[in-house]
Amino acid sequence: MVGTRLTIDDKQFNKSIKSMFARISNKDIVLKDIGQEMYNNTLERFKNEVDPKGNKWKPLAESTIASQKPSKYQQLAAGTVIGGRKILQGLGMRGGLLGSINVQTDGDSVAIGTNKLYAAIHQFGGKTAPHVIRPKNKKALKFGNIIVKSVNHPGSDIPARPFLGVSDKDRKYIEMVIKKMFIGGE
Repeated sequence: MVGTRLTIDDKQFNKSIKSMFARISNKDIVLKDIGQEMYNNTLERFKNEVDPKGNKWKPLAESTIASQKPSKYQQLAAGTVIGGRKILQGLGMRGGLLGSINVQTDGDSVAIGTNKLYAAIHQFGGKTAPHVIRPKNKKALKFGNIIVKSVNHPGSDIPARPFLGVSDKDRKYIEMVIKKMFIGGE
C-alpha cells in the first residue's frame, strides 16, 4: 500500500485483549474480520463526513464550491454536496480517495489505507505548494471573460479531514471479535 498509512500503536489497548489475541491460533480469520469492519466504518465516516472521533469535517471553502462543476457521473444522497459530489468523494467508489481505501493483513496486524499520495494532506491538513496551472485539453484557461495561458497558484490551505483511524466503534468490535475467538478456541 503506497501512499498514506496511519499507524496506531495503542499502548492503552487492554492488555488482556492483547494476550488473548496472542493465543488465538487462526489470527488470519480474526484480522480479516476486523479489517472488513474497519473498512466499512471508514466508508461510513466518509458518507457522514466525520473523523474517527465523530467530529464533523470542516466544510469546503466558498472558493472550492464555486470552482466545482457538476459531475454527470455523480448522483449522491443529500449531504455536503457540491457539483453533485460530497467532500473528498468526487468519483465515489469508481476512483479518487474514497474508492482507493483498502485493507491489508499480514499475520499480526491490519492496515487500512490508500495509495493516493494526496491523502496525507486531507488526513492531517496543511498547505499545498505554489504551482502553475496550465490547460490540459485546451490552448488556454477561461475564468469568466478572462482567457489566459497559465495561472500562478499561490497554494491552498487544506484543513484536516481525518478519515483513517480507530474509532470507539472499531475498538469495541476488535475487543468483541478477539474475545469471541478466544473463548471459541479458534
